[in-house]
Formats: sequence, structure tokens, C-alpha cells
Amino acid sequence: MTPNLTAFTGVDSQNLPNVMVSVQFILAIGEKDRVTTKAIIFPVNYT
Repeated sequence: MTPNLTAFTGVDSQNLPNVMVSVQFILAIGEKDRVTTKAIIFPVNYT
């Protein structure tokens, strides 16, 4: 799974280092719970 970082970097490229750390942290959690990870990365109501 490769999350689209445009949503983060497109807003404020100055926060890129923090975003990369956050994404790696989320993906690390995702190894344990991928459903929660998708919910965090893609906070979209599909219903």
C-alpha cells in the first residue's frame, strides 16, 4: 500500500519531514492493524 502524500505535501511542503515521520509511524501501526491505518490515512466516509 502506497499512500498518496499529495494531500499532505500539497498543503504545506515545509512540513514534509514531519509528514514523512508521521506516515512511517502510521504505516508501522498499519502492520499491526491495516484497517485502522486505512481509516487514519483516508478519513473518508464510504457509506
